[in-house]
Amino acid sequence: MKRIAFDIDGCLADLISPMLQILEIEHKKIVKYEDITDFNLEKSFQLDSKQVHQIIDKAIQNYENLLPYPGVVKFLVEYQKEHKNILIITQRKIENDYFTRCWFEIWFPSIDMERVQIAYSYNKMIPLKFYRIDQMVEDRAEVAISLANQGIKVFLMDRPWNQFDDSDENITRVKNWEDIKNYGKE
Repeated sequence: MKRIAFDIDGCLADLISPMLQILEIEHKKIVKYEDITDFNLEKSFQLDSKQVHQIIDKAIQNYENLLPYPGVVKFLVEYQKEHKNILIITQRKIENDYFTRCWFEIWFPSIDMERVQIAYSYNKMIPLKFYRIDQMVEDRAEVAISLANQGIKVFLMDRPWNQFDDSDENITRVKNWEDIKNYGKE
């Protein structure tokens, strides 16, 4: 399997579910996971940007309740055995680094954190070029399209907010981590 970089939220971690709980408790709004058909969360939640970012931060900081997606723990443990190093590229704020690392330590106890590099970058192409990695697991349609247009092979995790014509040869829509593992064998 070739080296791959990984996004956290929407790929490794289900950030949306705890955000929906916070949205309901603090803002009395009920939104279903499958109804988030646009990654513009201000639009999906009918809140302003500041309120959305507060919800995101609370969900990240409550890392004990931020569940990994099914299959990802096993996948990353196997991936690290084969490749040694894991590159995470996230658009999270660097101020959440402590909570991000705590999340990894709780949910991925078999991972050697000394061999996990976390790059905090809005432009994911910068760390991809720096680390010379040409594959990325992503959930945001806009990011996937941008990376694909720059020659990066994107494994697009199938989520309600990224439904579009993904016929680009550099974008492979995947349902789960087993799909990515199987593509890596080709």
